[in-house]
Amino acid sequence: MVNKIITIIALITLFTISACVTPTKPVAFEPPVSDPPKEAYYYYILAYEAEINGDWEDALKYYKLALEKDPASTYLKTQLSYLLLRIDKIDDAIKIMEDTVKENPDYVPALLLLGELYTSKKRLNDAVAIYKKIIEIAPDKAEAYLFLGALYAIDKKYDNSIELLKQLLAIYPDNVMAIYYLGNVYVDQKNYQEAIKHLEKAIELRPTFEASYVLLGFAYEGMEKFDKAAENYKKAIELNPHNTDTKERLARLYIKQKSPEKALEQFREIGRQQPDNMDAHIKMALIYVGEGQFEKAVEELRLVVAAMPEDPKARYYLGSILEEMGKYNEAIEQFKVVIALEPNNLGGFLHLGFLYGKLDRFEEAIKLYEEVLSFETKKPEVYIYLALTYIQRKNYSKAEETLKKGLAIFPMHDEINFNLAVVYEKTRRLDEMFAQLKKTIEINPKHADALNYLGYSYADRGINLDEAFDLVKKALEIKPDSGYIIDSLGWVFFKKGLYNDALRELKRASEIVKDDPVIYEHLGDVYISISNKEKAEEEWNKALKFHEKEEGLKERVEEKIKNLKLKTQKQGTP
Repeated sequence: MVNKIITIIALITLFTISACVTPTKPVAFEPPVSDPPKEAYYYYILAYEAEINGDWEDALKYYKLALEKDPASTYLKTQLSYLLLRIDKIDDAIKIMEDTVKENPDYVPALLLLGELYTSKKRLNDAVAIYKKIIEIAPDKAEAYLFLGALYAIDKKYDNSIELLKQLLAIYPDNVMAIYYLGNVYVDQKNYQEAIKHLEKAIELRPTFEASYVLLGFAYEGMEKFDKAAENYKKAIELNPHNTDTKERLARLYIKQKSPEKALEQFREIGRQQPDNMDAHIKMALIYVGEGQFEKAVEELRLVVAAMPEDPKARYYLGSILEEMGKYNEAIEQFKVVIALEPNNLGGFLHLGFLYGKLDRFEEAIKLYEEVLSFETKKPEVYIYLALTYIQRKNYSKAEETLKKGLAIFPMHDEINFNLAVVYEKTRRLDEMFAQLKKTIEINPKHADALNYLGYSYADRGINLDEAFDLVKKALEIKPDSGYIIDSLGWVFFKKGLYNDALRELKRASEIVKDDPVIYEHLGDVYISISNKEKAEEEWNKALKFHEKEEGLKERVEEKIKNLKLKTQKQGTP
């Protein structure tokens, strides 16, 4: 918030000087007083020249010498304080200005500077009081209205801000900054019609006012008039080709318009203008990811990592994309660096653990998740991932222990409850499994996996088939494209003896999930039930191609094929 205030104050100050919106035109050089002591005037001239040349040390020295010769000069004190502000000695500047204002309470330049100093130190109530005082003393002082209006708007006192700016416009109807800032306030209120009216007026009065085009683009964007928004952003960029902030805003607009190539061109231009701007490369990478161009995304992120090897964000993105591409070992190297740079980066640990699991490096995954739990016990997903790794290792007792630790902290967490039901199923504790699934559904009635799991479990055991049908249908309403849930529906139909319905749904499931052995096994079972032995054997053989995905399936299906062949041979024996 304060950064926005400081930006606004700077913009108002710059515009006031360049556009001459106050009744008195600033001059390049102004003597401190009409008849200052000669030595004070001499040091003042030296200070002024040093300041123009950017020699702050000499300027500071000469202003102080001038004040020694003329200690009562409010002008010199104010100039000295302006210099202290420029060199970031704000507390010193405030002390001088507060003393000056006590001695000369109606000296407007000192009051204006003090208001700016208070703002820079986040003393906003003090700044408001100062600007109010200036308006009382000098009701035609435009800057005070503008600064106070800005502070009101930042504090969301929009009505106060609007009233104040309209008072200023009653004095100076063509004050471009007041018109512009009214537009700014209306944008903050999302009153885009009023904002556009005022911003177009500001542009009419000052066609080269770049900030008005930017804000006008923002207003049109708020109204979803994206072409008009782009048009104004482009005008701002024409006026200032080095305005990378507006180029980025235009790029984001192009992303909204689903024009990624145009967005990329803006970021490329930013990169050309600012070779050290690695953020532009990161944003290009994210656009490439959205377009499925992973190699190009990796190329951009490798540039960032080479330039900033200790930037965890770039490495995190790079690791995530490499993971998506199936380049697990390369991804692991990136996430290792991420957690070395940020030892509490939970996302980095979870990605790394997942990758270890994908590569069957289960012990490393377990060690990693246990390390996470040494510093982070309040994230339920850690307990879940650790338990799932134990399940993959068939260490069901450790999986159960881990999930119960999680439940002690998160008793109503649906995923922890659901995975505990899975452990109960793996250890053939069916009553506990049914109870745990029902609890999961009670916690989250839209937990599709729990609904499906319970429905399928009933069907597989040939019990509660009507309830099983209802459960699976509810799951399918939540995840209508899930091949696994469609398989469950087919299996319920099969168990109810509705073989045509079962065949239809199981075929649909196999078109969605093409590598699941259970679906092919189910298809074989349906075909054998309708006496299509050839198709049954064909589907069971498909199941065997993926048998490693389902424990015990290989032996079970091979037995079915063997029995089918024996039966066929017997039927063929005279």
